[in-house]
Amino acid sequence: RRPPRSTRKESSAASDVYKRQVHGIQKLENVLIAVSQYCPEIGYCQGVNYVVCFMLLVSNLQEEEVFWSFVALVSNRLVHDPINVCGIEGLYSERFPQLELLLLGFNAAFEEAEMELKEQFVKIEYPDIIWVHKWIFVLFLLSFQFCYCVRFWDYMIAHGFSGVIKLSLAIVSLTKDKYEGKTFTGCNEVMSSFREGKNLPDVEEIIRVAERMRVTSDMVRKEESEVLESVADEAAVQKTYKFKAARFLLE
Repeated sequence: RRPPRSTRKESSAASDVYKRQVHGIQKLENVLIAVSQYCPEIGYCQGVNYVVCFMLLVSNLQEEEVFWSFVALVSNRLVHDPINVCGIEGLYSERFPQLELLLLGFNAAFEEAEMELKEQFVKIEYPDIIWVHKWIFVLFLLSFQFCYCVRFWDYMIAHGFSGVIKLSLAIVSLTKDKYEGKTFTGCNEVMSSFREGKNLPDVEEIIRVAERMRVTSDMVRKEESEVLESVADEAAVQKTYKFKAARFLLE
């Protein structure tokens, strides 16, 4: 199934593939179909299309290269990383376990590094789903320009999912003065401007600050078993439901 065309006016990394060449859309569709068949645990989940878009751009639209690179990421073939429990598969498979763990890890690190800013976001009811949830879910591709995303992905490949948390912390820490005294709307305007390259420091400065951020497995370990057990329980329920449905149809 062809993913919907982007309607964004901003030049985010994920939208660039739609602008480059018409046949790029067909290549995107081909890779998404192949991924959905090779990785049935993911199938087609909104979010995967943005990741594949970006990989196609970086590879100059090389379908096979992108497909096997995506499979490698799904197969957990990243650097050793204690926060990488489920690989990219866990970002897009049922119940999104890796996404949930990364958000837990980020919030623990955010509270430790920038307590006052976190308290401000809580006070004005500025929820994770508006900003960092989106950053992590599509690995920055919807919220930052292509040149930023290329360096962010370099860092992520080198440091694993810990790098995703460190980058997110670095971005919000380096821009914290932009949120001072602002309401929900004001904070959202700042975050939205990142797509246009506004209100952001140089990408290399973000990388340097990310290197100094402290992220440990202890920040997610206490919740890890609960998250994974919840996912396992849900999978068992779904399996039972599907079995009963199949038996009913046969009868």
